[in-house]
Amino acid sequence: LGSRLGPLLLSVDAVAQLPQVLADSPAAPDAAALPVGIAARPGTGTEAVTRAVATLRGLGEQVRLEVVERAADADWHATADHGVDLALEAPRDPATLESLLDRLAASDRTGGPRVVAKWRTQASPAGPIPTPDELAAFITACVGRSLPFKLTGGLHHAVARTAPAQSGEGTEEMHGALNVAHATHLALSGAPASKVAAALAVISQGDQPFFAQELPEPKRKERDRGERSERGGRTPRSEEGKATYWMAVGHKHRALPGSIVGALTNEGGLKGSDIGAI
Repeated sequence: LGSRLGPLLLSVDAVAQLPQVLADSPAAPDAAALPVGIAARPGTGTEAVTRAVATLRGLGEQVRLEVVERAADADWHATADHGVDLALEAPRDPATLESLLDRLAASDRTGGPRVVAKWRTQASPAGPIPTPDELAAFITACVGRSLPFKLTGGLHHAVARTAPAQSGEGTEEMHGALNVAHATHLALSGAPASKVAAALAVISQGDQPFFAQELPEPKRKERDRGERSERGGRTPRSEEGKATYWMAVGHKHRALPGSIVGALTNEGGLKGSDIGAI
């Protein structure tokens, strides 16, 4: 199980506290070494990372340093001298990303420490959650270069969904672990980025089955047809210049017009006024 979960990731500050923690709670004499990784937050300097590495190695056989995670800044090459795997967080800018992945792929083939591209899949102070298109571009770019990659943050659900925000206020979109696994499989199979993005964009339907199926017609309120006429009715939106599209879901699948409008405006870059009657 431990090999599947990976090492215990500690910030540079947490590494400084680890010797005292181990002294207060000594392990059994025959206990295996604790696998540990250093997760340096953006802005952490190379000297701080070097001190953290020295602290862990000073603990002898109690711990085993397996990886250092840090931003892919100008100083990341210095971290390669420590002889452990590197997970380097890549930027969101497409032009910078492509160039960086080329360099990381070249470094990963030199026979030294393994280099892994890391990308954040959750909103952070640096920016909002990446869109399915952005994440698909990263995955296909890594797969195309045979470059290992790691995704971090926000993959707490099996399927992508809108979930309560971690801040406790409102909601936020979250990518799904199964979406990512399926999207990666598609990329490894040679699928284009558009198909990879489509796999990432599939969202949970709450308690409904993942695939659409026939459901009973929802009950609708009976009312006198003359009721709306007495109220004056609604002014219909202009349909001039609009094309008609059909969708394979509807009321029977609990796909309400408001949800469809929200999906089109949030992900499709449309305005509410661009959409006619649903």
